Amino acid sequence: AEWATRSGALRSVLLAYALHEPEVGYVQGMHYMAAAALLPGSTAESPPSELDERRAFWWLTHCVAHLLPPGCYGPGMRGLQLEQAVLLRLLQREAPAVATRLESLGVAVGLLTSGWFLTLYQAQLPGPVALEALDAFAARRVAPLQLART
Repeated sequence: AEWATRSGALRSVLLAYALHEPEVGYVQGMHYMAAAALLPGSTAESPPSELDERRAFWWLTHCVAHLLPPGCYGPGMRGLQLEQAVLLRLLQREAPAVATRLESLGVAVGLLTSGWFLTLYQAQLPGPVALEALDAFAARRVAPLQLART
C-alpha cells in the first residue's frame, strides 16, 4: 500500500507537470527529479501529502526551467545535444586517449551521457550523493556539465 501511495503521488506530480508544460510534456527521466523531491517529506508512516506533491511539482518545474541547460527537454532536445557536444570537445582536449578510444569503438558520447543530464545524475549516483548533487545544482555551486567533467 505504501508503494502504491508513493507511486500515485509521483504519477500526480508528473501528470501535473505534463499538463502545466504541454510543449514539453513528460520526458523519460523526469521522474528521478520528482521522486527526489518527494522523498524528504514522507516516511513509511507518513506517505507524501498534497503539500509534498505541490513542492515536488514546483521542484521539477524549477529543475527543467533553471537547472538543466535550456532546451534539454524541448523539441529535438537541442539543449541536451549542445551539452553533449561541449562535453565531447572537453573530452577531446583533456582526455584525448579516452575520446579516441570511444570513437574507435563507435561509442557516441551522447549514448553515455543522456541519462546524466536528463536526470541531473539521479539515475547514476547513489542516493545520498545524488541528493547532494541536486543541492549543489540548486545552489548553483556546480553545473551539470561541470559534474560530467569530473
